[in-house]
Amino acid sequence: MKSVNVFSLLAALSLLVTVEASAQDTLSINQAIKAGLNSNFSIRIANNEARISKNNNSLGNAGFLPTVTADGAINERVEDNKTSYSTSAIPDRNDKGAKTTVYNYGLNANWTIFDGLTMFATSDRLSLELDISEIEAQMQVEQILADIISTYYQIAGQQKAAQVLQNTVDISRERIHIAETKKDLGSGSEYDLLQARADLNADRAALIRSGTGLRQAKILVNQILGDSVQRSFSVNSEIKLAKPLHLDALLDDAFQQNRELSISRLNNDAAEAEIREITGEWFPQIALSGGYGYNRTEAASGFADFSETKGFNYGITARINLFNGFDKSRRRQNARINQ
Repeated sequence: MKSVNVFSLLAALSLLVTVEASAQDTLSINQAIKAGLNSNFSIRIANNEARISKNNNSLGNAGFLPTVTADGAINERVEDNKTSYSTSAIPDRNDKGAKTTVYNYGLNANWTIFDGLTMFATSDRLSLELDISEIEAQMQVEQILADIISTYYQIAGQQKAAQVLQNTVDISRERIHIAETKKDLGSGSEYDLLQARADLNADRAALIRSGTGLRQAKILVNQILGDSVQRSFSVNSEIKLAKPLHLDALLDDAFQQNRELSISRLNNDAAEAEIREITGEWFPQIALSGGYGYNRTEAASGFADFSETKGFNYGITARINLFNGFDKSRRRQNARINQ
């Protein structure tokens, strides 16, 4: 009785795998690639990193452009002011709660015109980092494409294997029918019948394992495609073979176009630019400055009720860092090690 229940369960599971496959939509390799390129989260992140690098690669971030600031303030103070003079010609003062108000605002600009060519090195590094991020985004696309195609044809192989195993189960059922007929006619044995049933159990178990592997591969494809809804589908099991590959041509393409090699070359150039950035700090920095300022003071005590100044200011500043605890030397050594 138990063996009959096991046979019924295995048959139901096998039928479920077959019915599920027949009720699914067929997903073509082109559809899978398109969905992956549009929705894969790794590709989205890589593209966003490239956008950030593009924003960072600007003249302002490299230090070429001036900085302009505007500021304004109103300050009040209330105080007691007692003043005693040494001559009787000026009467002493004793002001209680004297209020003083100070207004000031200004517009200031500062422009570094020389910094040891550090800004040029920074600009080169930012451009290289942009190139690196764009190649990394392309490499991520290639990796996702490889994962999609590999997993897609893994599913195709699993589907073919399931069909073969289903045929094997059908043959095992026929073997049982033949063994039962032989036994009924007296030309067969109980051993042959039991062996046929054992083979059918093994074939059904293999079919169930194949169905489990098939579902796992489909779940992986859904994850790669960034599909929030785990949809059920089947794939086209026909595989179109590409043209034969030639080793010499592949090696040439690899050395010229391989993304990882390209990133390594660019990283080396970026490390060299970083060394030039740090080296520029040994040179003096020269900056131009200018601005407009306004200041007004209103006082309840003192000789003047208010005073007011306004006007332009401009100048040139030179600065050099003579010693900073060998920090520049440490950073340059690290940059050379990194290179």
